[in-house]
Amino acid sequence: MSNYESNGETTVLVDMDGVLADFEEPNNDIIRVYFPGIEPVVNRTDFYFKDTYELHEGVSDRIYQENRRPVLFIAFPLIDGAVEG
Repeated sequence: MSNYESNGETTVLVDMDGVLADFEEPNNDIIRVYFPGIEPVVNRTDFYFKDTYELHEGVSDRIYQENRRPVLFIAFPLIDGAVEG
């Protein structure tokens, strides 16, 4: 079986650079839930969460763990007008 043949499982591809799906807000929600004393950084300039939150122990690890949950990506909100564009 090649990499392009189906093995019967469903594969969901997620745009993670903010073109179709909002990747930031769900991750900000993770910070709000697990780290209520930390205000999420809006309009991050770092590529990696570990760099943005390097002074806050456990934040990037929690985001990493939560982002591996199968249902997280399905719930990502679409960016307004992205699909139509």
